[in-house]
Amino acid sequence: MLRSLWSARGAPRLIAGSAAAGAGLAAIVWLAPNGYADATSPSCPTPVINSGTLTPPMPGKLVNAGTSTTTITGRTEGACGWSADSSLHLWAPNPSWFQAGSPAELGDNPVQVSRVTVTKDEDRGATTTTYQATVPSSGDTWVGVRYRIPDAAPDLGFGVNESALIPTRIVVRTPPKINPPPPVLPHDNSDTPLSGTAWPGDTVKVTDQDGNTVCTTVAKADGTWSCTAAETFPNGTTSLKVSEHGTGANNPEYPGLSSAGLPDLAGNTVRTAVITSDPAVMKSINDATPKLGDVVTYTIVATNNGPNTAVSCSVADALPDGVEYVSSTTTAGTFDPATGAWTGIGDLDKGERQTLTIKAKVIDRGTIINPAEITATAATDGTNTSRLRGADGVPDWNLNPANDADTAVLETVPSADPQLTKRVDQRAHELGDVVVYTLVATNNGPDEATGVYVSDPLPEGLEFVSAAASVGTYDEAADRWAIGNLPTTLTATLTLRARATQPGTIRNTATIAVAGSRSGTKVGSNPGDANTNRGNDADSAVIEVPDSSGTVPVTNPGSSASGSSQPSWAGSSESGAASGNMDSLPVTGAPATVVALLGLGAVLSGLAVIFGARYAYRRRTT
Repeated sequence: MLRSLWSARGAPRLIAGSAAAGAGLAAIVWLAPNGYADATSPSCPTPVINSGTLTPPMPGKLVNAGTSTTTITGRTEGACGWSADSSLHLWAPNPSWFQAGSPAELGDNPVQVSRVTVTKDEDRGATTTTYQATVPSSGDTWVGVRYRIPDAAPDLGFGVNESALIPTRIVVRTPPKINPPPPVLPHDNSDTPLSGTAWPGDTVKVTDQDGNTVCTTVAKADGTWSCTAAETFPNGTTSLKVSEHGTGANNPEYPGLSSAGLPDLAGNTVRTAVITSDPAVMKSINDATPKLGDVVTYTIVATNNGPNTAVSCSVADALPDGVEYVSSTTTAGTFDPATGAWTGIGDLDKGERQTLTIKAKVIDRGTIINPAEITATAATDGTNTSRLRGADGVPDWNLNPANDADTAVLETVPSADPQLTKRVDQRAHELGDVVVYTLVATNNGPDEATGVYVSDPLPEGLEFVSAAASVGTYDEAADRWAIGNLPTTLTATLTLRARATQPGTIRNTATIAVAGSRSGTKVGSNPGDANTNRGNDADSAVIEVPDSSGTVPVTNPGSSASGSSQPSWAGSSESGAASGNMDSLPVTGAPATVVALLGLGAVLSGLAVIFGARYAYRRRTT
């Protein structure tokens, strides 16, 4: 309870040590002058406190920042009453008037801020007056009331007395403060330390812009607080706001001042950002099962799944052993086939794609794995750039390492190129002669041909005599030579004998076929891979058999896989004339025009010479 203290002989003196004054009036001592003239006056009873220490100490008052005024209440007891010119005063934090020894000194120091009208309540014997004091926005000040007390005992001749209410220290509780975390945080940082200041002992809560609680703690005795973010900050900008709840006093500078009864103070807001990108690469191949020697196309797509821009992207894609570089194209940047570096892609915004296409020749058998990997140097949101790594060590510009690499795999399939050649012993034959055909089957590879067979149906004018195969077996009924497997190192030969049974130009065509191909334990299942060149699968041999008149009628040319009608004794690839064999010359009747020109005698002489030569040649070759 605050009481007015006055004296007939002089103002009471308020003595306060500098330490006490500066530290919040831990002890306030009133020293009353000797003797109060009206101490026994029935109108003004003796004050309750007239000397000694005021107990308990007066800590003052705590108000929230932003409060423009605070209420000060002064109370006096007794019937002495107040005068109408009592006034409210503010003092500096360490008021010098504490040392005042007279009413004049007391009145000179305070700065009057307002004048009030007080209420006198003689009947109740007590008067309480409320004042509104304007307080600063921060810091602390002193607020007190000086009263003029008219003398209630004029017969004693004391006149008007002045007294002062013990001042109250007004401390402004400023909003709590959060020290900003780093403006850019790692993408997976779940233990970001936060700190700031608040009223000592108060509970501090940090929330984000969505109202989620980031962390809570209690301010220390010096007002500092710290806590650790409980959750990972999401990608993007996060606004952090700190607020405090009054829970009590814990500051030695202001003992006894509590914020428990004050409304909660919302603190300041800071912004921090998590900037990430997700560069990714996708790789594909147009033919995953090529043959040896095929040219395949690799397609490499560099992209960014976001959410922010990936900075300075590049891709490593060195061609592995087993494929040979042919050419490449890019939509951005350049590709160096010597190093496999695709550089100059630049920054990739979210969803942006750039493409590299590489053509390469398969030069080795087996499984060939070709990986590609994308990297970036940073991530940016257009304002800030993050080159941070998260707690897991993964760079923020490589947010999802699972899609930073991709692989294209090819597996070569076995392939073969069977080839057949056919020869005949001579072109010119007589009826009844035994014609000897030689068939040679080879494989140009690169792999073994399986299930190889040759079809060689005898045309009209030829009658089977015998067959001898170096590999496999010959089926006379089916006109089929079953070779079996034909590796590149094997040459298979069939000698086929047939009798000429009718005159004419007789073409005999044989065709090679294959069921599959094999390389080691791998078996090709595509018929096209087992026979990669159909142009050398068939070959023909032609003979000419004259009739009794010496004329070779073209009555049975035989079959031809190629459709060519040009006869050949040594196969479709060689002409009889080129062989130098006389039997390759056609034996036909002389044209009518020649007869007319040379005359009948010349024709007959010529025919005699020809038939004589042919007879001599037959005896020499049979």
